[in-house]
Amino acid sequence: MIGRAFLATFRAILADSSALMLLIGSCLLYSFFYPTAYSGEVPVRMPVAVVDLDHSATSRSLETRLGALQQAEVVARLPSPPSRYAGWKNGG
Repeated sequence: MIGRAFLATFRAILADSSALMLLIGSCLLYSFFYPTAYSGEVPVRMPVAVVDLDHSATSRSLETRLGALQQAEVVARLPSPPSRYAGWKNGG
C-alpha cells in the first residue's frame, strides 16, 4: 500500500517538469551554497599536545599524520597525561 503511494508520487514528480526541475535544481544549488557559510569556520593550526603511552610504530605514525594536518599543530610531546594537567594548573 505504501509502496504504491510512493510509486504514484514518484511518477507524478517525473511527469511534472517544473517539479522535477525544482527537485534537481534545489539539490544542486544547496550543495554549492551550503558549505560557503561555514568555510570561514574551519579551525586552522589548533595547538595539540601529544601523549604517547604506547610508543609503537602505529602511534608514531598517527602523531606524524596529526602534525601534517592543516587543522592541527603539535606544540608539545609529553611523557604522561599528569604532566599536561600540571601545565594547565600553572596556566601553560
